[in-house]
Amino acid sequence: MSLSDIKMWVYYRFHPKHRYNIVRTGLEPDYYDKDFLMERAIIQLVIDFFEKEEPGEDERYAELKQIYHYFKKLSLDGIHASDFSKYKDYENAYNELTRNLIRAVELRELMWT
Repeated sequence: MSLSDIKMWVYYRFHPKHRYNIVRTGLEPDYYDKDFLMERAIIQLVIDFFEKEEPGEDERYAELKQIYHYFKKLSLDGIHASDFSKYKDYENAYNELTRNLIRAVELRELMWT
């Protein structure tokens, strides 16, 4: 094992900036149901991709970028699926979120950098 390998081994385990195996959702420490954690993780991964990496500029990214803007608005508004019950049309709002989550997973190959 080279010195560089050892250095990266330490970084990946102990340096917060290099803890790539952790999705920082911004949630306060508490108990959360798995469906909510999955929702927040997908949203945060898409947001992080556009804000912290260098996504492509071709038309393939256009749909993913629309999803990013949708997720960004949800995050800024602090809204998640359990809050949709406040909406007049709960079912449509929940279904729109679900469609965007599914589509983000389908487009995940675009987030490989």
